[in-house]
Amino acid sequence: MEPIKRQSIKLCVSISLLLAFLSVLTYYFYQVYTGKKLNASISIPSDVLLKEYSRTIIQDIGGILDLNVPYSLIHELALPRPVGSKQHRRVIEIISKKLKQFHMSVFHDKFQSDTVLGVKSFTNIIAIDNLKATSFIILAAHFDSKRTSKNVDREKFSGASDAAASCSILLALAQLLSSYRITTTQLGVMFIFFDGEEAFKSWTDKDSLYGSKHLAKVFSKRKDEVKLSDLHLIEYESSDSDQKTKAFNVDSISLFILLDLLGARDDVQVASFFKNTHKEFLELFKIAKQVEAYLPPLEQQYSQQQKRKPQLMSQRLVDTLVVEDDHLPFKKLGIPILLLVPAPFPKHWHTLEDSIDNLDGRALYHWTISLFLYFAAKNQVSDF
Repeated sequence: MEPIKRQSIKLCVSISLLLAFLSVLTYYFYQVYTGKKLNASISIPSDVLLKEYSRTIIQDIGGILDLNVPYSLIHELALPRPVGSKQHRRVIEIISKKLKQFHMSVFHDKFQSDTVLGVKSFTNIIAIDNLKATSFIILAAHFDSKRTSKNVDREKFSGASDAAASCSILLALAQLLSSYRITTTQLGVMFIFFDGEEAFKSWTDKDSLYGSKHLAKVFSKRKDEVKLSDLHLIEYESSDSDQKTKAFNVDSISLFILLDLLGARDDVQVASFFKNTHKEFLELFKIAKQVEAYLPPLEQQYSQQQKRKPQLMSQRLVDTLVVEDDHLPFKKLGIPILLLVPAPFPKHWHTLEDSIDNLDGRALYHWTISLFLYFAAKNQVSDF
């Protein structure tokens, strides 16, 4: 893209975001002075702006998601990283440093837990874009990969869709939030990268979800609130004196969005799993559907047989289907869950073929742009 043209598109996007911010102010003062709430609903940009958003955002986050660039971040994450391995520790450092580069407040939840292979050390990564927010949407994924061999540093299973791709999408979203600053003091985003989702041997209630179970306990150990000082702050120190004493109720978490097994080349779709968040699912579905029409083709990643526009989501409600994943400990706390997991699972799930070669680059951008616009729309019309 020509530099001048790129600047003009960014200017157009910035103007549209400024107009969105002014609409938030109008909405706020309307409520203050009239005591009434507008009957607003999720809205997305016009077709022209949507096309410009897509192209500009792809340029911005290519350093994270571009499958054709060997040094893009997703290539660093989509390597074997079972708990306890050198690559596992490296991924913790990569994710944490990248989040700090995006001006997030970053915390580590370090703990040890008994496992079927003895006591193991784990680290959940938590990042908050706006500590002054009074309500949060959680965006979460797990960063560990399945252990299939005795020597963790010779592991071959890379877990590209399980869940390096989802972690990369979250990091791309963090970059966009940092670049466009669309958050308000009402609604913020909390990113959680869970450790220890995978079983060490066979999946059971005890041998799985180590990180999410522990963090859910941290969130619920006080009836009224949990303070960030209960977590271990790493390296980054904010000038905000209230940072370590910042507290929030579990009730301040308006929605928990979990990403897993996304980005595979399979023609599998994500359906809606819960009745109480089906409305939110349909809002995201509507945005994803329109983004699909304006997402530029990434032709170099497809053979002639693969040049298609797969639909990421289905409007189906499959609330009788139970998926065991990191959302479960938080669902038990009464937090609304939006589960973005394909059903059925991708065909390469838990096999050595779940590699970066079998990821769909277009789907990665599609999910990122859709979730970004979903959150932008939430901030424009939110009642929080």
